[in-house]
Amino acid sequence: MLNILGKISSSSLIYDCVRNFEDWGGYGEKVVDIENELIAMSNKIFTDSFYLTDKMKRKTSKDIVQFLPIADDAWQRGCTEKKVEKIHNVAYFGCVGEHIDIDTFKYLHKQDISIHIWGDMEVEIDFPYIYHGYVSDTEKLAREVVHSVDAIVLPYKGNMDGVIPAKMLQCLYTKLPVYISTFYDSICLQEYLYVYSTKEDLLKQIKHYDGLLHFKKIEKTKKMIDNLSETQQYLDFCKETSYE
Repeated sequence: MLNILGKISSSSLIYDCVRNFEDWGGYGEKVVDIENELIAMSNKIFTDSFYLTDKMKRKTSKDIVQFLPIADDAWQRGCTEKKVEKIHNVAYFGCVGEHIDIDTFKYLHKQDISIHIWGDMEVEIDFPYIYHGYVSDTEKLAREVVHSVDAIVLPYKGNMDGVIPAKMLQCLYTKLPVYISTFYDSICLQEYLYVYSTKEDLLKQIKHYDGLLHFKKIEKTKKMIDNLSETQQYLDFCKETSYE
């Protein structure tokens, strides 16, 4: 990358930072040094998570611009608001792999909460759940999720600092209660999400769900996600990438 940049003449350079290289591991020994060179060369730095934004602010005085993941227009069309009184059915959609805490779903199942899953299964699940298959049409997927369940659970495990799953923002568009494990970016968005620390804490929050309080969350969420549309993010991107 540095060799390529050395051969290009440009008036500006943007470093799009999308990984927490220092803390995740699995990268070459020099990757952090190279990143620091990119930071020094860049006019602006783009990030896609609160963790990376705050990390870059500690590293440099350069202009930091954050672009959160978006829910595409098709997904938004499939999201219709509905009133949730009690939570009996919860959803997870997307790839079910090693990054998902299956034990949390198993625990909820034992407490008579039905688990609905959409997406590819990369790990085995040893308890009954309702499998809806893989749905490639995002509008249809959103419609099915909202119609079938009362809430969404995102039980991530492992080091999540430095990533904000696009799924997290998609879930907010459904207006359903969204329960998510604790990590840097989920805490930053806890005004809109239900952040839990343990599976016992998750169950307690589900059992004590309050529809009126959730309505207040929805009102705050609507104001926040208005700025995450494809059109608005594109306009913001054009503004940030234009130089006089």
